[in-house]
Amino acid sequence: MTSTFKKDFEGRVKGLGPAVYQWLVMRQGVDTVKPDVHLRRFAEAAVGRTLNDNDVIELTSRAATRIGVKAFELDWGDLGGVTRRRASLPDGTRLTP
Repeated sequence: MTSTFKKDFEGRVKGLGPAVYQWLVMRQGVDTVKPDVHLRRFAEAAVGRTLNDNDVIELTSRAATRIGVKAFELDWGDLGGVTRRRASLPDGTRLTP
């Protein structure tokens, strides 16, 4: 069975959006990330532009695969105070688009 934000969650509870949906999915054991403010800063710093929720999820999941960790581990981990000037992981891995 597959669940999606659009099909199963969007508009059902006022004020709850993609980040809450992704968090709930993560709590069920799915290896994904939630596009919250911290992850958004990380992803946008990596590519140098504003991203939508789906792009944040995609980019961060791909970065996790690239460095050999589960996406949820990157989501829950220390992103090292990433700013627009420093798009790297705590281990020094530089992320580039």
